[in-house]
Amino acid sequence: YSPGETAELVATLRREGARDDFDVCFIGYSGQADLAAYAAAGVTWWIENLRGDVDTVLDRVRPGPPGETLP
Repeated sequence: YSPGETAELVATLRREGARDDFDVCFIGYSGQADLAAYAAAGVTWWIENLRGDVDTVLDRVRPGPPGETLP
């Protein structure tokens, strides 16, 4: 889902009676995503998708979270 599609889904859930404080979790590659756009769309949790050989995964994990954080 794109941030726009995610925002539509969040709006639909709210219209259908979801609690105001529900969380929206998204899995993806933070290096390829506009985290601020996903946060604005309602995403409250980001799960980093990690694939590849061990060295590649460790290279991604070692720096820690990206500079952008979700509320």
